[in-house]
Amino acid sequence: MVTASNGISSLASEPHCIRLQRRIVANRLTSTSSALVNASVTFECRINFGTDVAYLWNFGDGAVGLGNSSASHIYSSEGEFTVQVLAFNNVSSASLKKQLFIVRQPCQPPPVKNMGPGKVQVWRSQPVKLGVTFEAAILCDISQGLSYTWSFTNSAGLQVPLPPAVNTHEQTVTVPSYFLEPGNYTALAKVQVEGSAVHSNYCVGVEVRARAPVSVISEGTHLFVSRTPSTTIILRGFLSYDPDKPGAPLRYHWKCTAASAPGRLCFPSSSPHGLHASAPTLSFAANSLSDTYDQFLVTLTVSSHGRNSSEAQVFLSTRPDSALRFVHISWVNFRDIFVNWNEELSLQAECEGCGAISTLSYSWELFLVNATEKHSVEVPFCRTVGLLGSSRFGDISKLSGSDLLSPEPRRAAPYVTTTPSSWKPWPKTPSRPALSALRRTSTESLVSMYRGSTAGGPAAPRGTPQHEGSPRPSPSGRSSPPQSPAPHLPDFEAYYSDIQEAMPSKGRQPGDWTNINLPGSGPNVNADESHGDGDNLLGPFLPTVSARPVLMVDWPKSLVRRAVFHGYTSSGITEQTVTIKPYSLSPGETYVLQASVASKDSFLGKAQLYLTTNQAPRDVACQVQPHRGLEAHTIFSVFCMSGRRDFRYEFSYQIGNNAKRTLYHGRDSQYYFALPAGEPLDDYKVMVSTEITDGEGSQVQPCTVAVTVLPRFQGNHCPGEDVYNSSLKTLSTLQLMGSYTEIRNYVTMITRVLSRWAKEDRSPSCGQWSRIQDALISSVCRLAFADQEEMNDSVLMLRDLIHFPNKLSFTSAVLIIKYARVLRARSPLLGRFVVDKEQMLELILLVSGVLEASDREKSRNADYPQDEGIKVISDLLLDRLSSNSERQLHISTGQMEILTLLHHEPQSSVQSLGPIQVHLPGDLAGQSPAGPGMQSPCYVSQLMLFKKNPYPGGRAGEMGRVLHLSLYNCSSRRPFSRHRLRKPVTLEFGEEGGPDNRRNSSTFVLLRDKVNFHQFAGPSEDPQESLQIRIEFSKPVTRAFPVMLLVRFSEKPTPSDFLVKQIYFWDEQIVHIYVPAVSLKDTNLGYLSLLDADYDRKPLNKYLAKSVNYAVHFQWIRCLFWDTGEWKSESFSPQPGTSPEKVNCSYDRLAAFSVTRRRLNASFETSDISKLQGHPENLLPAIFIVVFTILYALLVTKSRRVDRHEKKKTGYIFLQENAPPDQQLYAVVVDTGFRAPAHFTAKVYIVLCGENGLSEPKELYCPEKPLFERNSRHTFILSAPAPLGPLQKIRLWHDSRGHSPAWYVSHVMVKELCAGQGQSWLFPAECWLAVSRWDGRVERELACLCRGPGFWKLWYWKFMEYLEDFHVWTSVLSRPSGSGLLHTPRLTVAFAVLCAYAGLTALLTTVGQEQLMLDVGPTEVTLGSFWMGFLCTLLASPGAQLLSLFFRLSQEARGPPGEEPHLPLRAVRTEAAQGPNSSRRMPDAQKTYKHNVLSENGGAPRRAASSDGAGCSPPEPEADRADLSQPAPREESDPCTLSLQGPGGGFEELTVPRWPRAPLPWSGSAAWVLCGMVSVACGLGTGFLGYRFSPTQCLQWLRLLALSVVCCVFVTQPLMIGLAALGFAWRRKDDKHFFTESLREATKGLDSELEELSRTRMPLSSGCSIPDSASEVEKVLAARQRARRLRWACPPSPAQLRVTRERMRREMRTREELRDICMYILMLLLHLFIIHGKFSGDEYSLNRAIQNEFTSPEPLEESST
Repeated sequence: MVTASNGISSLASEPHCIRLQRRIVANRLTSTSSALVNASVTFECRINFGTDVAYLWNFGDGAVGLGNSSASHIYSSEGEFTVQVLAFNNVSSASLKKQLFIVRQPCQPPPVKNMGPGKVQVWRSQPVKLGVTFEAAILCDISQGLSYTWSFTNSAGLQVPLPPAVNTHEQTVTVPSYFLEPGNYTALAKVQVEGSAVHSNYCVGVEVRARAPVSVISEGTHLFVSRTPSTTIILRGFLSYDPDKPGAPLRYHWKCTAASAPGRLCFPSSSPHGLHASAPTLSFAANSLSDTYDQFLVTLTVSSHGRNSSEAQVFLSTRPDSALRFVHISWVNFRDIFVNWNEELSLQAECEGCGAISTLSYSWELFLVNATEKHSVEVPFCRTVGLLGSSRFGDISKLSGSDLLSPEPRRAAPYVTTTPSSWKPWPKTPSRPALSALRRTSTESLVSMYRGSTAGGPAAPRGTPQHEGSPRPSPSGRSSPPQSPAPHLPDFEAYYSDIQEAMPSKGRQPGDWTNINLPGSGPNVNADESHGDGDNLLGPFLPTVSARPVLMVDWPKSLVRRAVFHGYTSSGITEQTVTIKPYSLSPGETYVLQASVASKDSFLGKAQLYLTTNQAPRDVACQVQPHRGLEAHTIFSVFCMSGRRDFRYEFSYQIGNNAKRTLYHGRDSQYYFALPAGEPLDDYKVMVSTEITDGEGSQVQPCTVAVTVLPRFQGNHCPGEDVYNSSLKTLSTLQLMGSYTEIRNYVTMITRVLSRWAKEDRSPSCGQWSRIQDALISSVCRLAFADQEEMNDSVLMLRDLIHFPNKLSFTSAVLIIKYARVLRARSPLLGRFVVDKEQMLELILLVSGVLEASDREKSRNADYPQDEGIKVISDLLLDRLSSNSERQLHISTGQMEILTLLHHEPQSSVQSLGPIQVHLPGDLAGQSPAGPGMQSPCYVSQLMLFKKNPYPGGRAGEMGRVLHLSLYNCSSRRPFSRHRLRKPVTLEFGEEGGPDNRRNSSTFVLLRDKVNFHQFAGPSEDPQESLQIRIEFSKPVTRAFPVMLLVRFSEKPTPSDFLVKQIYFWDEQIVHIYVPAVSLKDTNLGYLSLLDADYDRKPLNKYLAKSVNYAVHFQWIRCLFWDTGEWKSESFSPQPGTSPEKVNCSYDRLAAFSVTRRRLNASFETSDISKLQGHPENLLPAIFIVVFTILYALLVTKSRRVDRHEKKKTGYIFLQENAPPDQQLYAVVVDTGFRAPAHFTAKVYIVLCGENGLSEPKELYCPEKPLFERNSRHTFILSAPAPLGPLQKIRLWHDSRGHSPAWYVSHVMVKELCAGQGQSWLFPAECWLAVSRWDGRVERELACLCRGPGFWKLWYWKFMEYLEDFHVWTSVLSRPSGSGLLHTPRLTVAFAVLCAYAGLTALLTTVGQEQLMLDVGPTEVTLGSFWMGFLCTLLASPGAQLLSLFFRLSQEARGPPGEEPHLPLRAVRTEAAQGPNSSRRMPDAQKTYKHNVLSENGGAPRRAASSDGAGCSPPEPEADRADLSQPAPREESDPCTLSLQGPGGGFEELTVPRWPRAPLPWSGSAAWVLCGMVSVACGLGTGFLGYRFSPTQCLQWLRLLALSVVCCVFVTQPLMIGLAALGFAWRRKDDKHFFTESLREATKGLDSELEELSRTRMPLSSGCSIPDSASEVEKVLAARQRARRLRWACPPSPAQLRVTRERMRREMRTREELRDICMYILMLLLHLFIIHGKFSGDEYSLNRAIQNEFTSPEPLEESST
């Protein structure tokens, strides 16, 4: 009511009613989720606020009406109804809806609930995996199962069609990556009960996030380059990518500026160089950069589909050092610079241009950028609580972003390297959003973002490493310096410590590169001595707020101690590649990895890479409850709170040391599960762990808590029917729900429970185990798998199930093998399964476990699991070989061993598998399915070894190991067919069983005076069987006698009548004897006899054992193969293997192979050995001595003729020329090598080349002497008109005439003959002058030896020289012609030594016969026998050298062979025939040498020439080639004797004598007498001792004699000669006149004779080819003609050499053809002798059998023998 009034009057209105109502706020509509038909359903609408509310109900079946807040309704039909209520008043209204299901049977909707966040976040590059979870049991009949229908709607409410490959009708759905575009989606899963309208909806939001393109520069972050023209900087950006659109084309934009002046470009304006800014790779020369700056910043930005990336930065620091190489860091497995601390990080340092440096060393260092000043305490983020919420392990903890400080401040460790901080705390390392500033386009934005970051840091999770380089907190909040800082290893940045900061307007100026301290060159630069510390270009101090660094390389960083960094890596820090282990770095930190490269002498370069670790998940806490329960009964739960939307959770448990089992892996933060009991030794503790991973892949270390799970099922009784039914019911329910994850968890748990129960069950039989096992196996085999992890989990579950104590049923075995084949068929679609060897091994172990555990029941298909299992294993191994580069796979399981090998070459091979060796022939590739004409000879062999017989119905008790052999084609993987092979496969089976097989063997005693006979009986069951006799001896304490083993059938064997004979020398414990069954026809009785092998000899050692013990058993061995369900015998008999305990079996097919053994019984008897003893009479040693004596006599006759021929070679040869007193004489010694032919027919010419000129060509010829034969030495005396000076080289050639013109020259020695000491020169040759050898040349220029030849060359020369002359045996053939000892004495010494060896070895054989028999076998050479032969050699060697010495002394006493008495010298008178070119050839000779060689004052000694060898270098030839023309014909007669020229005489022959030493008249006789006495005594002793030899002793004597001779020939004599040559070479290795002794021996006595001639003033002359009756005029004329012919002598022309070469080729071909014809005839006669020889009937029968076997027309495989 309203009243209106004024000062005068008032008025009141009528009253008006106003009703006040509150606005309606609805809460919910409650009712049951489902109801029965014709049953009353009560609904209640609950509101929070509202007055005067009226309700309008719509029940969904057409019934509508007003009512109260509660209403009831009856539905007459079943179905799904939507109930809606409208609550309203005058001011507001609200509506609520509810779904109601009307059913005929009670059924509640499935209780689905989202156990994770309401919205999940994923990157577009990640798949979306969602799953329906239930919060309680389903109260409905789901016998028909549940159906799932997934659908996705976008933010606009439109449905998103999914790819056809996505299965939307399972409990989980997986949408592949890159399918959903960035945005918000709603995932809805309709969970409906099959056969009913009842369903529930599971809803979750999905946010798909986009990421910008990522720009990456591959080389690193900070590079150091040299400013040299040859240095090219290459930066690669092709690793940049678009994470949301893989493979999309990218646009590149490069930019290069000065680091300190962002507006200044890298290149000067005048430079022609520029940037190709849009290319993936940037390349430019280092010297093209601006000289104003020394540091540059290169940035890269990429764009894709209109989206730009952040900047990737690389800093380039240039240096003027030309030795600096370009070093950069590359990723082994590419990742971004943001890495996860839980992942392995592998980087590699590369040095450009360092390939030629062999000794590169690498060094890695780790820096922590801007180390935080706060110390974080590690706390777990998970706990256990009881059922009422009481904490088990303390208060709840969580990962928080705030730092937990320690209650007391900690000081920095004394070894920590820190960077001092300012009073104001430096900002912490920025997080990932802040570190995106690393790629921003301007450094200003970097500064603003850097300053704006917070100072808080995350608490380090468990295992987070605390870097020693990080400063520790102080009470005041600032970092305190360490109290005792210790010096640390210097940073390589110290090399650049001289860099100074310049004015900002001019950029950074180049530093002084000349003051760099290399390692070891001086003290390191510390913070007090320099303004810079490495690359912290602003110095080691922290700047103030006003001068903070803007460049990334200027950020402060702390060096992590090398020992700590080394512990972070798995590869070390001194290799080219460094690998950092997971969980080593700290999350959320920035690090600098520095790689330095150095050579042995200098530093080469370094590079740095900045990387940041992502933050680990935080702000989450998890708890597990309860902390105690019963196995398979208590429901445990794990719950994580306050998690982010992109977190992924993994819950698992572990019992004892068993493998960890994963319970759940997904985005649900809550999970319910049951557990098996723990181990009693661990107090039944089960470790439950939680792992949390964020969207970037960063992960916290697993947090593990312990819960106690007690056993519920235990006792010594079988499981009841209720256990089986409950297990089956639970499995059925889970299968109907489609909860495959829950099925896996339940099967794993129940398998663990039942396995423990089965171990405690001691009942003899329990049928429930097999039923439960079959049910569980059937459930696992019906599981579907969506990824690799689920597949591996199924295999592990089946492996656990087959280890039940009972045998695996046939049905389960078949089911598992079929499931394994399905897994293999599905594996190529899943990617890595076949490639991963560990996963392949798990599947093979499963199949092999099935084959071992399956019950081999006898049925028609009993071998099906075996055959199919082998096929599955073979296919898996073949898949592995085809997908990998491995050539061999070797896998071993419990009862199986498998070897698969790839063969590329068609050659035989040997493979070993366990105790069996398989010999594969080389032609197996031709039998592949591709046929013999296959192009590649490649095949795969597969061996499977079974320790027990895997086939049912086989001879399991008699058979040993079974080996299955299969061959496959490389390309098609098809198996080879099982037809017969062209060449058999040989298997060598090792010994089966062991001591258990011989436990019941009887022990027998063999006495020395007895013979033991073992009679065995038992017919062979198969003609391919072999009898094996096994004798195991027990070695006595004392020395045992050798045992003779004899085998014979039908009758007892004797040493002279036996079938098999073997001597046992105690070299091994067990002896095996094999006898094939084909030799036992028509007999069932056999004998084995054992007796002393020395029964017919008196024992020399009285301490021999009187008896030995042994055990023997007999068995038949048979080779078997598996074919068509049974074991069959092969057509080949067993044969002895490589060792006595092994058996060889050959097979001509591919199958499973084995051997069977059948034992025989035997009886025992003994007899006396005296019946077998006799008295041997052995004449072989005496015959041996007689034969060698006759051979010696024949050889002596031959050697005497050779000695007479050798005598003709002795003496000096004066060439055919007049030598007046004013000419210079030279002695030329020519040594022909041992490789030269026996005869030489050509004429040889020589020219001496000295400093003062050349000599005229000289013909080295004398018809009365055999010249230049093999291993001969000749001394020629020639003259020159004047001294030639120091000789520098000689020219040597021959005219290549005659039938044997080949000549091998060893060396030439030249001596200057004068009254004093003349010079001497050596000209090494070691070459051929022959048209048919080497290069076909017959002319050589030999240079003078100017210096010592060196140790090894001189040792080789002297060793060969001594070997030819002083070796007792080889010198008989290789005697040098200059040696005084002739062939006959040498042969006599060799014969005496041979007789001495025969006597010594006979004595050793007689005296030490038993030691020889025990140490060596009768037919083998061991170290003991070789040592005895060596001792015989040492005993006889001194005597041999003494005999040789006596013979040499006797020869020297008589003078050299062929010497004649000294004849008087008569003077002759003639003129020297000098050629017209004599003075021209030596223009300065007469001026240089003023006096004659034979001076007029009686031979006053000439001053010796200098021996410094200065004139040894070969000069240019001074003589014209025209002076050497065609040689003149040689005269028929040339008596090369010395003539002296006097005033009134003619010519007279004279032989130059050698002056003998003091005579020893008795030495020759003593030598011959000693040789005769030694030969006669040793020969008679050998015959006498050998007369009593047994055949074995005779064989041992021959072996010792042969070893003695061999040791003497090849060991003792070469060793002694080598030592002598070694001493000479060591003393004279640097002496170029080392040959003077040999030259003095060759010219011995010549100087004395020349001095005598000089005193008589009689010139030398030669009367060769001029008869004595010739007049003086004729002689002078002949001498001049000879001189003229020699002046025109020259080597043969090429045409003449070609004619000679063709002639020699024809002669050689003729000789080869004759040799081949003789050899063919000899082989034909030998072949006829072998075939038709009839020395004995047995030998003839054997030859005929061999002939019939190889010439029979029937095929080999059809032969019965």
